[in-house]
Amino acid sequence: MSDTVRIIIVEDFHPETEGVLRELEDADLKFVYEVATNGNDFETRLLTFAPDVILSPYSLSGTNAVKLLSIARNLDVSAPFILLAYDLSEDIAIDLLGAGIEDYILRSTRKRLPVAIRKALQRHRIQQELLLSEAKLRESEASLRRAQKIANVGSWEWEVDSTEIVCSEEMFRIYGCEPMDFTLADSARFVHPKDKERVGSLMTKGLKNGLMSMVEYTIIAADGTVKDVRAHAEPIRDNEGKIIKVIGTLQDVTTRKQIERELLKSQSLLSLGEEISHSGSFEIDITTKETVWSPNFYRITGIPPGTVITSDVFNACVHPDDLQLYREALSDRLTSGIGKPFVYRIVRPDNGQIVHLQANGKRVDGDDGRIRWYGSVLDISDRILTQLELRMSESSLNEAQKLAQLGSWEMDMETGEYSWSEEMYSIHGLTKQRITRELFMSLVHPDDREAILETDREALTGSTDGLTYRIIRPDTGQERIMAGSRATLVGRKLLGTVQDITERVQAQRELEAKTVQRDLVLSTAKIGVWHWTTGSNKLVWDDKCAQLFEDFSTELSTEQFYRLIHPEDRDHVRKCLIEGLKTGEYAAEYRLFRNGSTTFVLSRGKATMGPDGRATAIDGIIIDMTERHLLEASKLRSEQLFRDMAESISEVFWLTDADTNKLLYVSPSYESLYGSPIQEMYENPDAWSNKIHPEDLDKVIEQFNQFGKTGTYDAEYRLLMDDGSIKWVRDRSYPVYDASGEVTRIVGITEDITERKLAQEKIRTLSLVASETSNGVLIHNANGLVTWANRGFTDITGYAEKEIIGKEPWSVLSGRTTDLQLIEETYRRIRNGETFSSENILITKTGKEVWVATTFNPILDQAGRLQQIVSIGVDITRQKQTELTQKSMLEDLEKINRELRNRAR
Repeated sequence: MSDTVRIIIVEDFHPETEGVLRELEDADLKFVYEVATNGNDFETRLLTFAPDVILSPYSLSGTNAVKLLSIARNLDVSAPFILLAYDLSEDIAIDLLGAGIEDYILRSTRKRLPVAIRKALQRHRIQQELLLSEAKLRESEASLRRAQKIANVGSWEWEVDSTEIVCSEEMFRIYGCEPMDFTLADSARFVHPKDKERVGSLMTKGLKNGLMSMVEYTIIAADGTVKDVRAHAEPIRDNEGKIIKVIGTLQDVTTRKQIERELLKSQSLLSLGEEISHSGSFEIDITTKETVWSPNFYRITGIPPGTVITSDVFNACVHPDDLQLYREALSDRLTSGIGKPFVYRIVRPDNGQIVHLQANGKRVDGDDGRIRWYGSVLDISDRILTQLELRMSESSLNEAQKLAQLGSWEMDMETGEYSWSEEMYSIHGLTKQRITRELFMSLVHPDDREAILETDREALTGSTDGLTYRIIRPDTGQERIMAGSRATLVGRKLLGTVQDITERVQAQRELEAKTVQRDLVLSTAKIGVWHWTTGSNKLVWDDKCAQLFEDFSTELSTEQFYRLIHPEDRDHVRKCLIEGLKTGEYAAEYRLFRNGSTTFVLSRGKATMGPDGRATAIDGIIIDMTERHLLEASKLRSEQLFRDMAESISEVFWLTDADTNKLLYVSPSYESLYGSPIQEMYENPDAWSNKIHPEDLDKVIEQFNQFGKTGTYDAEYRLLMDDGSIKWVRDRSYPVYDASGEVTRIVGITEDITERKLAQEKIRTLSLVASETSNGVLIHNANGLVTWANRGFTDITGYAEKEIIGKEPWSVLSGRTTDLQLIEETYRRIRNGETFSSENILITKTGKEVWVATTFNPILDQAGRLQQIVSIGVDITRQKQTELTQKSMLEDLEKINRELRNRAR
């Protein structure tokens, strides 16, 4: 939304519209507006003007506010609709809020209009943001379903009082069946017979203890496929701590379990191979210096198995003559990350035997940020060094690649042929065979082939950046994610490595999906999460809490926290917190005072108790309750405004039930207008008719019987007061519709118009006089339109009365020589209540220019509002012509005098 507010004003009565505009201008509201005068005009402007706000009275000719609101919503215009309830009781205006009206403004509270507009726009913006948030939530749910499908993870929920389980689509795909009504018995039916007893026991134990551990077991899918799955469950408790629901996930880990079994087999073979080949392997975490040896490494060195290996422990075994060589070689390889074999000797501490070792290794930068060195040593004491170098190098590389699911490759850039390590065949699902460019590209996912080709083109410049891409394994049909390292061009060969990172990526996606789901739930509910450790005296909270407290740091002290709370609520929060530390349950509702505004929040928390029974920490949530408090305050304020209005205005408000004609309400002004107590109206709803003048009674009763039941009633009549005086009143009523369009109530207003009637009588008398004068006399309404013209006006202008009625006179009488700025000044002064005279040129019906001196007299009501304008015009054309002639003669005389003076010189 821009700074300028676009407003459609539905016009019922022109002076009221001008009052609305003055209120908006006085409040410095930046706005543009258009006026609609009927239903069709309103619909057109909705489509062409695109308003931010709609202002409308309840009724105007042929329609009402409820129908106009329906037109707007049917056109998908969601702009706030504010009712100008000048002729309604506040009770009726409040009822209209249920029909979708955003707010309402009474005549007595019109100064509140700018504030109401700003608040309505703010609420509308929040509603739009909420709709956007809901759309994003639905999109997130779709993403969650896709993520579950990619990760082979299904989710489920079980109400413990029910036997039914609600499952995601991926759950049914794992079970190999179509979506159906799923029960506990169905879930147990898929469990492999060898695991049924164990899984059932863990479930029963978990419900009893309230702790659901992760469990892996085997299932037999509906199509007979045997799968390994991992199940995880979390209990949900009610306020009393009773488990009411269990939610969980089921992940297909068949591939991972197969890999683990292969890994165990490989580790067994590795251990056997090390023992046969007199070799050992090791791993060094360069960050922590932690070292892990294989069992055979201990056997080769003679160091007792299980000994914690440190640099001091191992250096003590290195032959003194080789110690410097060993340290330099190891330091060089750890620093450069380049694995290169080197040979050194050790002295076994158990028997003093000298052993020749060949060491090699490889630096690996892990996804967790740690740097590790994987290496191996070979006892080459009795073997030819040159033979063992080749054998050991190949063995170490293959074993390291197998453990890391990482393969190495070479590609001849001229022939397109590949040379793959054994692990490359394994992770791509191929048997050992000749690898060509075409074969490799057939494995790559179609959407990623162009990226591979682009990487190859970049390689011609010397090297490429790493690339993540997908393949389709030909043996299983699975989609796997591969991470290619930075490739380097050496001669005509491109060298690089590829690692299968599918499991890691799937785990990351699962974590991100759960995080997004949690954040969306908390954000939608306007809930912040916080944690307080009593010993550290520090509060840690999330971004939502930080926004509520306008402190965007995620950690602060309890003293800083208390300073953010409204001063009047701080003691209350302290008492609630102290009580929560004792009982373990904390709850407090309080206010935050920020930048001159107040935010209401509700905070709840649960304490963690130590062995001594004292609270060590509290985990809790904070909910923004401002909107609820504002609604309650608005309701109270509306009720008070209605009472104030009803007791202060001079008009009589009344409300009846449409079906029973029972009087529901009449304002206190009834007594002053009718001279009778209000109680008589409640006892006898027809008591008002007793005051009607006998000459008007039959006409009024007839009109009321004809139109009163529909709620559309407008009549003027006289009251005969007890003291014999006469009062004129205008009695109007309007229908109130329910949601189905039926009239449920009738609201009305009775207004004392005695002074207006007397003024009209005076005007009629004056018009008789004015009709006989030779001067032109016009009577205008408050909008400047002519309502009466005398014969003098016709004599001066040539226009008959019927030709000027309903028109603004200068729109007919002005021409090229008319002073338009003088006309604008005239109307400005009249609107200010000033009498103003001016001389201007008008154009007659025959096209003749006539000079007219006109005096404009505004007629105001008691409130100072413009009611009518009387203008009297005099034809001064001859006077003006005489003045022009005299001026011309003077100019000629002056010219002659100048010539005579020049000759005299």
